[in-house]
Amino acid sequence: MVIALSLTAAVIPQPTKLELFKDWLVGCDNGRACHATSLGPDAAEQRFDVSIKRGPEPDAEVEIEIWSVDPQVKALAVDGKPLRLTLTPSREVWPIEGEARTYFLDAVKPGRQLQFLKADGSIHAVTSLEGLNAALLYMDDRQKRVETMSALIRKGSEPSFKVPKAPILPVVEVPPPSKEPPLTIGEAMVKQLQKDNCDFELEAEEPGAETARLDAHHTLAMIPLRCWSGAYNHASLLLVNWGEGKWKPVRFDTDSFDETDNPPGIAFNAMWEPEKNLLTTYMKGRGIGDCGVIHNYAWDGTRFRLVERADMSECRGSVDYITTWRAEIRTARQ
Repeated sequence: MVIALSLTAAVIPQPTKLELFKDWLVGCDNGRACHATSLGPDAAEQRFDVSIKRGPEPDAEVEIEIWSVDPQVKALAVDGKPLRLTLTPSREVWPIEGEARTYFLDAVKPGRQLQFLKADGSIHAVTSLEGLNAALLYMDDRQKRVETMSALIRKGSEPSFKVPKAPILPVVEVPPPSKEPPLTIGEAMVKQLQKDNCDFELEAEEPGAETARLDAHHTLAMIPLRCWSGAYNHASLLLVNWGEGKWKPVRFDTDSFDETDNPPGIAFNAMWEPEKNLLTTYMKGRGIGDCGVIHNYAWDGTRFRLVERADMSECRGSVDYITTWRAEIRTARQ
């Protein structure tokens, strides 16, 4: 077991690419979990997204969700043909479960539009089905389901158990969490770091640092950098205390595919999630957040390791980001 952990710890994150098929975006991560989502018109906000996910297991069921169902919507139709489904419009995310999943997929695959109907039968909103079949076929192909009985599009006679097992996820081993309070970073040092990293005069009341305990020996400090921030991407300088008052910029294992030319330690929309012991960064493509990249990192005692990345490459209304990289987190023995 120790040998396996040491080998997986050396894995360099390699997020997968998303594929666009007309009005549907699809991706499968490094563990062959797949996710397709509908998109709105170009550069327009979409209020009704359809999400279709499937795990890599040979017998994995399809997960279908409709996002942001409006209380005015009472029924669904495909190209004017009503569907026999009961809506629960008070819920922000409406899952389609059980036998209704097969019925729904059989109804939408030959269609052009999924229509959301009011009580009087009028159309309140539509979601395009153009590209859906190609996206589902892409999922089948990546999961090695084509010509098997479990395929969604190109179904065959091969039994589902012929679908190969999913790849083993890389492992990130993390130190046990600590209940000790985080160390503090001096206000004078914060002001100096803000000044050193900005090329214009700072305001008198610059925001201070936030700190979080990473483990028994390390503290994270997040120092806002207004000079690097934009309207919706807020920059922070991230430092780790290594003892004896030494604060150094954080190290990530994702430098090889970082899409920015930021100096070491600068991240955008960074947030520490203490209940999960994860650092999240979120680079938005535009203000409403319907495109961008989300990273979740775990601290392994020396650097932050990527444990999940989610992407939305198209600015077309959907905030249903698609996972392109996953790793398993294990806590080291004390």
